[in-house]
Amino acid sequence: MHLRYLLPILFVAKPLAAEFATPSTWEGTNITASTLDRQATIAAAIDVVYANESSNDDFFSILAVYDFRSNTTAYEDAVTAHFSNSTFASNQFVSIALHCLIWTDPIVPTYVNSLMSQCVDAVRAYQAYQDSATLDLAVQAWEYGRTLTISKANIAAGSIPAKTFNITKTCSGVSLVGGTFWQTTDTDTTIFGDSTALFFALSAYLYQATSNSTYLDAAQDSGAFMVDLMNITSAGNGLATVSANDSASCGDTFGAGTFRIDQAGFFLEGLAILPGNTSFGKQDLSVDTLRSNLVNITLTTNKLANADNGIINVGSGLGDQSLVQGLGTLYHTINATGPGDLVTYIGNFLSVQYNTIFTAATILNSNIYAGSWIGPPVEQYDETNQTLALFALVNAAQVTLTTNSTTTGAATGTGTGAGAGNGSGTSTAVPQVTSTSNGAVGLGIDAVLGSVIPLVLISIAIL
Repeated sequence: MHLRYLLPILFVAKPLAAEFATPSTWEGTNITASTLDRQATIAAAIDVVYANESSNDDFFSILAVYDFRSNTTAYEDAVTAHFSNSTFASNQFVSIALHCLIWTDPIVPTYVNSLMSQCVDAVRAYQAYQDSATLDLAVQAWEYGRTLTISKANIAAGSIPAKTFNITKTCSGVSLVGGTFWQTTDTDTTIFGDSTALFFALSAYLYQATSNSTYLDAAQDSGAFMVDLMNITSAGNGLATVSANDSASCGDTFGAGTFRIDQAGFFLEGLAILPGNTSFGKQDLSVDTLRSNLVNITLTTNKLANADNGIINVGSGLGDQSLVQGLGTLYHTINATGPGDLVTYIGNFLSVQYNTIFTAATILNSNIYAGSWIGPPVEQYDETNQTLALFALVNAAQVTLTTNSTTTGAATGTGTGAGAGNGSGTSTAVPQVTSTSNGAVGLGIDAVLGSVIPLVLISIAIL
């Protein structure tokens, strides 16, 4: 037997960023509808929600995202009016990030991930409209979230003031610094990936808005927790939860579920907002590298997002708004200057969601969308399903038009609506799209998407 001295090349200090090729089995990777047709489709879907008097935070959040991506303010009045309706009463509620209401009674459980999700909804509105009141309240949201997120001082003390039990300092040798709890109750011991990823995204947005290093430090702590302990960039997106109780196991207390695809989406959104040269974790990986690695691992190993046809299915055909929002935010960030293979890969995946929703989840010209993105379509309007579809339509609408495509299933039609709702049940002109101020393109820039090579994992045998 001969020993070949190749061992040194087996050890790499930092993982290399993934490279991407669109699977030939993905259906509908090219949206052939024009920019105006895409806008009309979205506007018609929005008008249906307005006609049914929505009060859904997510709905108003995606309106803000649409305005931001389109470089318009068509929905500003409606969005800011919605999020400013919260009230503050310190004896019972804490009003944070505008529409975030947190019950402070320690006996009544409130889910931090739901609260942080509402807060991220609102901070997206700040990104779009730069309303100072929104920013002030988003800061309050962050400060509350900070009290439910483990700090270095908490680890040193072995406890956190918001909880009545002693916390463990490490799991598998990794510090719990940066982990955010699942519930506000003082006896809840569960650190939840969704809560942590959402607090990470909120910190990233606030750092972008203020350049205050406090938020960057918090994002790096949360990011390190998600990468090093929750193993979000490992197969299936790692763990969903761990117990912080020093007398309990650090294992995943939730087990399998949709949580991992949600936390991947929230984390991607935060990564898209942070500067690409920011780094964190035991291996000090850059945000640029983590963006590529997380997209690759999610779309190839998460069983809810790696179907042969490329369509997200979290169960019964349902799509997932967290993942499309995370991917869409990243696409918007890197479209003009990011790696071409990654831009193309994300754009194709988002296009698949757009096309299946338009062709399988709605009756032509009804503008009502089913929660199942693979169909069948429905006649009955449902606010949650409609909003879910809007997240995919808006995030995919920005994908640059291609001049050639060999895939099938592309959507070419439009909705019957010709305007964008203004919150009063009437319509205004469809917003025209221009390039955005940060250099990323808006919804109507034509481009030719390139082809790339896939990620290959190589092992070397010693003979």
